[in-house]
Amino acid sequence: MVRLQAGIGLMQTDQFWTSRKGHVRRRSYLLRTSADKLVGASITQYLQAVGTRETKAIQSLKPPKQIALFCGPKLYRPDKEKKITALTWYRQIVDALIPKDTAITRPCLWHNDLHDDNVFVDPNNPEKITGIIDWQSCHISPLFNHNPDPAFLDWGGLEPETLDLAPQPKLSGLSPEERSAAVHEYTIQNVLIGWRKLMHAKNPDLYRAVEFRKTAAYGLIFLVHRTFEYGEAHFQSLLVDLKDTWADLPAVNSDIPFPFDFSGEDFERIKLDSDGAVAGTELVAEVKEIMGDLWPDKGFIEHERYNHCKATLHEVKGQILEQLAETDEEKAEYERFWPFE
Repeated sequence: MVRLQAGIGLMQTDQFWTSRKGHVRRRSYLLRTSADKLVGASITQYLQAVGTRETKAIQSLKPPKQIALFCGPKLYRPDKEKKITALTWYRQIVDALIPKDTAITRPCLWHNDLHDDNVFVDPNNPEKITGIIDWQSCHISPLFNHNPDPAFLDWGGLEPETLDLAPQPKLSGLSPEERSAAVHEYTIQNVLIGWRKLMHAKNPDLYRAVEFRKTAAYGLIFLVHRTFEYGEAHFQSLLVDLKDTWADLPAVNSDIPFPFDFSGEDFERIKLDSDGAVAGTELVAEVKEIMGDLWPDKGFIEHERYNHCKATLHEVKGQILEQLAETDEEKAEYERFWPFE
């Protein structure tokens, strides 16, 4: 048993402060705070407030550099008008995205960042938790909007489709490094599945939230939370695909048609943007793999590794520019979007 002592005031996520959005979000966040405190606000009002918050940030602030995806001439370039358009479309369909299961839409206070550095255990009895820190980012929002898996599980692969354990990897013919990596992946994946099995048995509401988070409806809600940073291209692509499954949404009946009529030109533009955003995301994944532990997660690196990280990033930057930039103008554009300066 962990005895917690905490004071509860205005609840905010860490994104509240990201990229100086705090001062813009304060006004639009009032509605969200009301929803958190259950002062007459509905789940629709809560989700609409997210769209309002993102809109005000886009209209008022310079777009931030971010490391979720690389941008540039042959990749996706963030566009203020497209961001506003995505949020306008979101407001038209938000009711249809809300799950009917009230167990996963109920407001919950949640710690979304349970990684190793935030959980303290008794060194003489590691099964005993003695403390949990970093509560300042905890907030109240619908259960489905929280991270259901503790960060210390550290699984970054594909979402498990079932609760069946992953098969043992075939190790014959692999180098020692490859064997170690395969065993590590196998272990981490099955620890996550074991956690999900426990969740299914002990906390079925949370497991239903996990299942909802696999849907296109949740994907659209998730991306709207990050439209100021990077979410609009993926949002618009997912919305186009939603037309085929629109009637399957719980809140949609036969009398509610899909509210958008995209032209062939719209399809082409949205696909081009989405492909560019995916390419930018894949490029980040490639760079992460190259850098390994030197990757500056959330833009930060330990002081003692700063110079090594900086030199490695400079080398990687040169490789990317050589790979993608064909002219001095394109090179300058990629440098403008480079997030580590």
